[in-house]
Formats: sequence, structure tokens, C-alpha cells
Amino acid sequence: MKILVSLLLVFMVSCSGGSTSNKDITYKTNSKDKTVSYPTKNTNGEKKNKKYKKKHKKSYYSREDNRFVEIKDRQDVRVAPNSKVEDYLKPYRASLKKKTDEVIAKLKIDLTKKGYSNSLGRFASQIILEKARKYSKLHVDFALLNNGGLRKPLYKGDIKIKDIYELMPFDNYIVVVSVKGNEVKKMCGEIIHHHGLPMAGIAIRAGETDDKYCRVNGKDIDEKKDYLIATINYLYNVGEGVPSLKHGKLVKNMTNHLFRDAIIEYVKEKKVIDKIIPVNYSYPRK
Repeated sequence: MKILVSLLLVFMVSCSGGSTSNKDITYKTNSKDKTVSYPTKNTNGEKKNKKYKKKHKKSYYSREDNRFVEIKDRQDVRVAPNSKVEDYLKPYRASLKKKTDEVIAKLKIDLTKKGYSNSLGRFASQIILEKARKYSKLHVDFALLNNGGLRKPLYKGDIKIKDIYELMPFDNYIVVVSVKGNEVKKMCGEIIHHHGLPMAGIAIRAGETDDKYCRVNGKDIDEKKDYLIATINYLYNVGEGVPSLKHGKLVKNMTNHLFRDAIIEYVKEKKVIDKIIPVNYSYPRK
């Protein structure tokens, strides 16, 4: 009832005009005390910024004690292990660990997200370009990805299946999109605006230089040509960093080919990874 009265009072205050100032309304429950500053209108009719000041201790409701109990330790609210459940899950956990700990290749270089044309991005985009050509049986011109989708660097040493799952934890699948050359030119500007994106088959040179270019497979972009681009469904649908990509026409929607599985397949085939495609984005400064 107290909360209901407080909310009604807040509504009345917020609806009133004139020179009413912010009112601090304090209400109590069994679990906490809160002081909330609600916005009202000043003499000029402008709304003041919302400010919420909460003063309470974290608590949870204990049915056993029929009261709210203060959380002193996170362990207070953890569920106690159930031996039957643990026994049931044990063989599945062991099987999953054995599978994810499988070594599938050797990496002789570090793959990180450092720099404009980072090594991890070039590694991933080269994979999606090759696999898109293989799966679609089309001559895909180039590939684009987003840095945010690549979650973990890979360092020299063994590559395990779990490393690939940590690198690409999302169930994104490969798509091929047809885009007009004039839109590809716009993409080049968008890529420059974001200081480079993971890409393969396309090279960009921008910055403070007279030798600027955006080329696909070593050739200047033909505005009238249709280019085939390999990417993931997320990037095509959202256009993160490259909104012009959304204007393209979907040619191949390969829902049965997850990008993560393509990476695993590629790495297994290579067995030893000691090189990747060269740097394909540069932004020199004077």
C-alpha cells in the first residue's frame, strides 16, 4: 500500500507545472530502503534530468525464514550440488572435454587484433573467402568480417577445438552477397572510417598520401560490375561498420555451413599454420 501511495504521489508531482522542485520520496519494504529523486518541470517547463539514488543493501527472500536476508557472500544464494545430477552429467562432461581438448593444428605465428590490418582478421577473412568459394561453387570476389565477432586471439602453439569455439562462439553462418560496384566504393569509405576491417581479396590504401586506392583482386573497382562478397549472416543483416553491405542481394544463404565449423575444417586441413595473407589496409601519415 505504501508503494502504491508513493507511486501515486510521484504521478501527481510529475504532472504538475509551475516552479515545483524535485521531490525525494523515500519508501520502505521488507528488503530495502530507497530514496528516489523523480523529475518534475521547472518554471520554464523544461524537464530536469532523472536522478535515481538508491540506498539499500542487496538481499534475497528466504522462504525458509519467511523474510528478506542480506547477502553477505555470493555463496549464500548458490544452489548446493546435487550428487545425482553430478553423476548424471559426469560422463557427458568428460566426453565434451575430450573433444574440445583435441589438438587439430600447430600455430607458428601469433594471431591478434592489434593494428589496422590485424593478423587475426586477415586469418579469419581468408578462411571465409576460401570456404565460401568451395561451398557455393561461385567465384566470390572478396570477403568482409567485423572485428567484434572475433573474440579471442590465437598464440603460437597447439590449436585446440575449444580455442576455435572461444574465437568464434556465435552460430553465424556463411552467406554470399551480390553488391554493385558503386556500393563497393561506398564500402571502401566505410572501412576507412572504421580504420580497417577484417577483409580478404580487397586492398585499401588511404591516409595522407597521393597514392590512394581501393582495389578488388588488384584491380580498380568497376562501378557497373556486380561483386560477390563472402561474409556472415550477422554482418549482412546488421551492416555493422559497412551499412552499404545491407543494400546487396543475397545470393547464397548457407545455413548449413557455420563459420566456426569452416575455421575448424580449414585449420585441420592446414595442420601447420605459419603464414597468412599480407597486410591489405594501410593509412600512412606524413
